[in-house]
Amino acid sequence: MSVNISSGRILQGLYSNNNGTNSYYTAIKTEKKTKVNEEVESSLAKNADFRKALRGLRNCDYDCGLKSDVLKYAKKLIDTYNDFAENKGNGTKRYERKLKEITSVLEDYSSELSKAGVVMEEGKLKLDAEKFDAASIEDLKSVFSPDSEFTDKITRKLNVLNNLVKGELTHTVKEESYIFNNVNSNNIAIADRANKLAIQTNKLLNTPLAPDNSNEQEILDMLTEYIDSVNSLYSELTDKAEYSQKALDNLNSIIELNNKFSEEIDKDPFPYGDLFNKEEPSSYASQILPLYQSLFGELVNVSAKGVTISSFVDYQV
Repeated sequence: MSVNISSGRILQGLYSNNNGTNSYYTAIKTEKKTKVNEEVESSLAKNADFRKALRGLRNCDYDCGLKSDVLKYAKKLIDTYNDFAENKGNGTKRYERKLKEITSVLEDYSSELSKAGVVMEEGKLKLDAEKFDAASIEDLKSVFSPDSEFTDKITRKLNVLNNLVKGELTHTVKEESYIFNNVNSNNIAIADRANKLAIQTNKLLNTPLAPDNSNEQEILDMLTEYIDSVNSLYSELTDKAEYSQKALDNLNSIIELNNKFSEEIDKDPFPYGDLFNKEEPSSYASQILPLYQSLFGELVNVSAKGVTISSFVDYQV
């Protein structure tokens, strides 16, 4: 039969068993892989920022009488706490309970903090500039120095919460590996390369060089990636793949065009506009794109028994 379907769906179908109706592969083992919980990772970062602000306050030189450093770290304490308190951590009741304990410490020392210009309103800290200006260096030292009960208690609470969350930072998932039955895996590997080259060629065709050359580096990066993909395609070619005569013709034409492309690369200036001109049927990219598409279809047709690829909707894998 002939179908009109995207190349991405085709490859996906070959790598999956379609609920057992087409047994293209056999699962042979499971592999464990560690993944990071991004919410927990974010919580650890916010916890660390809050602790740094506390450490900064504890390390201020209160004996010198200057309040500028204290103000700087007090503002950081306020910002980092408000950011930290909104974080969900690992989303457990235990985490919420520990977070409430930290908030309780702030509430217990609200009077001392208020004298230092740090006040709690609707669950968030804010700076009262007038109170801070009016506070003596002794008022600040009593609440923020290393000897204060407030900084000692809240630092210990933060360390407990940090260790709690850290234990949930990673989790293990299982990933299956497969061997192919009815599919020639060499064909699929080459088809995958051809598909990626079609994607890259199409992208280059639709990225003209700006008049002011502002996107020159972007194009150079795309070309470098494209050339690497061409080399990867050649490295995948093997006599273990099943080539139809048309696939061999496609390959020969691709190699011939890429040999000419290699010669153009050495020219100065590099004729990018001529090579990747989608309005010109004779341009390099206009000629090679359908060859990549055709090679993809020919390799898949041999592998996907009974399915013939007649056209492409897109080129995304």
